[in-house]
Amino acid sequence: MPFAGHGPVPAGLERRGDRPRLLVSHSTVPGPDGNTLRPVLAALAFGVPQLVIPGPGDRRYNAELVARRGAGLVGAPSRATITRLLADEGLRAAAAEVRAEIAAMPEPAEVAAAVLAGVRS
Repeated sequence: MPFAGHGPVPAGLERRGDRPRLLVSHSTVPGPDGNTLRPVLAALAFGVPQLVIPGPGDRRYNAELVARRGAGLVGAPSRATITRLLADEGLRAAAAEVRAEIAAMPEPAEVAAAVLAGVRS
């Protein structure tokens, strides 16, 4: 079920389906409100393994990091890579670990306050 991020989310996407879902997105893209979305980081924050297609800009670097961490695959989409992405428990476990690591990080406001406190002292 395609959804481009504009308008209401289709009802079928609001609940867990019977089959695994795939998110297909460009690396860093402008969102509908003009803010920049980073699906690579968003997927990891939810513990979802991903297939990263290297390309210009930060995409090659991000792809290498995801693969090195074991939280996804790098390369072109194919039946084999998509099947592995959906079924590989090692990829799922690594993505879940990354999710826990991201959740344990301090909020940006906390980091900013600590930096400002260090500058002022």
